[in-house]
Amino acid sequence: MGSLDAEIDETVRNDTGTYNFDAEPGDEIEIEIENEEGLSTMVLLEDPDDEQVLDEDVETEETFEHEAEMEGAYTIYVMPMEVASVTVWVDS
Repeated sequence: MGSLDAEIDETVRNDTGTYNFDAEPGDEIEIEIENEEGLSTMVLLEDPDDEQVLDEDVETEETFEHEAEMEGAYTIYVMPMEVASVTVWVDS
C-alpha cells in the first residue's frame, strides 16, 4: 500500500494532531506512526459513526491496517508526548 500517494503525511509536536479522510467499505487503511521524540505516541482511529476502531500506544514505529466497514469521513488522532510523524494511505 505504501506505493500510493499518502492521504496524510504530517509531523505532530507536543499537541494532538486531528486528521480526516474519506473511505468506502472495503478500502484498506494503513497508518504508519513514528515516535520521533518522547516516551510514546497514542493513536486513535474513529469511523464515520465516531466509534473507535483503533486505539494504540506506539513507543518506536508501528504500522496498523484497518479495513473500512462503512462509507464516510474517518478521523485519526495522533497524541505524541513530544514529536511523532503520521502517514496514512487509503487503498480502494
